[in-house]
Amino acid sequence: MATVVFTQRDLDYIIDSVPGDCSVYQLTGNALRILYCSEHVPALSGMSEERYHELADEDARVVVVENDRARVTDQLMRGIAAHEESDLVYRIVHETQGSVWVHAKAREIGTRDGDPVILAVFSDVSTESETYKTMLDKSDTIIYVSDAETWEVYYANKTAIDAWGSDEYVGKPCYEFVRGRKTPCPWCTILQ
Repeated sequence: MATVVFTQRDLDYIIDSVPGDCSVYQLTGNALRILYCSEHVPALSGMSEERYHELADEDARVVVVENDRARVTDQLMRGIAAHEESDLVYRIVHETQGSVWVHAKAREIGTRDGDPVILAVFSDVSTESETYKTMLDKSDTIIYVSDAETWEVYYANKTAIDAWGSDEYVGKPCYEFVRGRKTPCPWCTILQ
């Protein structure tokens, strides 16, 4: 890939040409600094533009749910090193819902001040998954989804939340949220 050095005018042209929600970042050191984000990007996190920029301008990774941050950073860095598009699905902090899922396609598009410039185009997969959530919430069966490597609970339906008495599962392993245990359940099928 040829190195392209961007001026602000170049960035403005690119931004105006991209359909949908997008952000342009400059990877400076270990921080993902926002150069631009379209007006709907803060809305993905349920935040006002002012609140979003106050929180994320210096390092946009702060809006990525902490348990997803290292994986997202690693995938992005591998994409930059390979000069390939990174296809990322992860959770971001949401002002009123705790967290929501987003899908981002990101790629290095050049440099600015010697640092990589990254264009990311977003879609809110939470809207799409809301249909499935509504369906699963109507079930009388306890349903939850957890990560097979970390046991982190990604989703619990209304029946599960009612049975366990809490909807605060984000960042918690299933054995803690479901059983109040400090270690994985010995009978867990994930261990097999």
